[in-house]
Formats: sequence, C-alpha cells, structure tokens
Amino acid sequence: MYFRSLTAGLLSVLYATGAAAQVDLVASLEHRCYLLFEPIEVQLGIRNDSGTPVTLGPEGEAEVVLDVRDERGALAARLEECPVVRGTIAPGSNLVQRVNLLRCYDLRTPGAYTLRVLLVGPRETIRRGPIFFDVRRGTEEGSVQVEVPGEKEIIYRLFSLTRDGARCLLLRLERPEPAEALGVVDFGRVLRFYRPRLRADKMGRAHIVYQSGDTIPPVFVHAVVGPTG
Repeated sequence: MYFRSLTAGLLSVLYATGAAAQVDLVASLEHRCYLLFEPIEVQLGIRNDSGTPVTLGPEGEAEVVLDVRDERGALAARLEECPVVRGTIAPGSNLVQRVNLLRCYDLRTPGAYTLRVLLVGPRETIRRGPIFFDVRRGTEEGSVQVEVPGEKEIIYRLFSLTRDGARCLLLRLERPEPAEALGVVDFGRVLRFYRPRLRADKMGRAHIVYQSGDTIPPVFVHAVVGPTG
C-alpha cells in the first residue's frame, strides 16, 4: 500500500571475507521523485564471488540494512513490518530482491530524502550512498468519490507529477473513513497539451482519458481502474 534505471542511484559494495573473496551489492531506485503514498521500491542485486555460500539475514554471515533520512538528516521512523533481506547465495550466483521503502519507513511527509545501503558483516560495516529521492504531493487534476457495491466508499484522485524530465500521470485510490491510501496506479508520461479527464461509472470504477507521451505518435488512452486495480 504504502514504486529509471541504475542511473537513479547505483551503489557498489565490496565486502571482503578473505584475500580474494568478495560479495558485490548494487542498489537502485526506479525514479528520483514519487507521489505521496506511491510505492518506493529499491532493487537490490547481490553477487557472490566468495567461493562459498553466503547467507543473508540476522542469523547469516551478512545483513543488508536500509537507512532512510529526511532533509534534516534525521532518521525516518522505522516500521516494524519492514521485510528482511534473506536468502542463501551459492558461489557464482546472484540474488535479486525488491523492497518497498513504505513498508520500512514512515514517509507520509512530503520532502527530500536520502537512502543509504549498509552491508553489515562479522568484522566490518561498509556504507555507500546516498541515493536522493523526493516525495511530493503532485498536482491534483481531478477527483471523484464513489460507492462500491458491497464495500465502503472509494475516492479516486488523479495527479500529475514532473519526474525524470517528463510529466507523468498517476491515480491514487483512497478510503475516506478511516482515511487510508489503498494504492497508486502509474500511467506513465503524458502530453501537456491535453488535460486528462476523470469520471466514474455505476460499478464504482474510474475512467481516465489522457494523451500518452510514451507512444509514437502520441495516442489517446482510455484506462479503467476498479477498487482492486
């Protein structure tokens, strides 16, 4: 509830367990800017060239720790349900995992943040970073509140957001009581010449019409989103 390339942030970590043994870690974010409540996924890729299996986790030989701080340098409030990076990596193999930062930290305050990745080993901790990213409110392009048959009311809010050098369109689903963000749908890049339209039907679904900037030539797109996506 609580999502480019490696140019958004690339970390290389060398963790030495012997003279010729090493474990490499790369980490990246897909974007440099995210809509409030949009999933913020960090992709971790771990390469084991140590010659022996490496087990990750609190009980293993190494542990990956994510450190997120606000623009003042204060550590963001950590959540208990943050998933732990676990797994055993065979020699010459890779492990790839994605971790949603919204499951690890309270990022409900718009602003600038930094992410650091720590590789904690038995003899030393190696720190790399930071990767910079922003959480923004975006520009609201429209909203509609609907009654979903058999469920509570849902609010669809349409936002535009400038990120990665382009204007993007996103839809956030919310529940008014109790206030809760249910998810975010990213429609990608859109053209500025046509203002997107948002309507709802009797089934409680949102209809969004916009001009895509991801196609050549640009085309109009009619997207339909329900309470479950």
